[in-house]
Amino acid sequence: MKFKNFAVLGLTLAYGLICGFLTGYDKLSGERSVDWGAVAGFTSAFATFVSIAAMLWIFSQWNRQKGSEVVANEAKHCIIQLSGLAEIQVEMLRSLEIHNDHRVDEKIFLEFKEIYRQITKSTRFLKSVLDDKALENDLSNLLSEIKKTINSINLYSDGRRSYDEINVIEVENVELLIDSLFKYSLYETSFKSSKK
Repeated sequence: MKFKNFAVLGLTLAYGLICGFLTGYDKLSGERSVDWGAVAGFTSAFATFVSIAAMLWIFSQWNRQKGSEVVANEAKHCIIQLSGLAEIQVEMLRSLEIHNDHRVDEKIFLEFKEIYRQITKSTRFLKSVLDDKALENDLSNLLSEIKKTINSINLYSDGRRSYDEINVIEVENVELLIDSLFKYSLYETSFKSSKK
């Protein structure tokens, strides 16, 4: 139930209690009078209700903020990995072009695969908590492109593919994905969980 519903319910309850229970007839004089014992009980119950409603509202706000913070941190991590991906790809392709003997610099290639692993991890998390189909598709497409690049480099190192046949990840696609993630990392796009 939303906070507004609690407020309306509380005000309706208060009105009913005031009108029905807090007034009565004095047995001695027969006149209408206020039952101060009922007023004290009502005041206590109302204060408790308001405290609980305020606590629930604060908790929901904190919970939403914490969720947005976790998503922002994961988006930032993914942005850093994507930036590293573009740089390491250029370094790796330059190394392959210079040597042109089907030798792959293992250190650079392992770093490329580690970035792929990190992006995969971030992507799984972001897909599980965000309700953004366009971003999910872009992340999936990029992961597929990275996997194709890794496979084509493996084929190149085995001599089954030429340098020109190596799959290259388009930097523009990476930059567009980074722009999409910036919205989440800077809290510009509100966090909407797909988990209800």
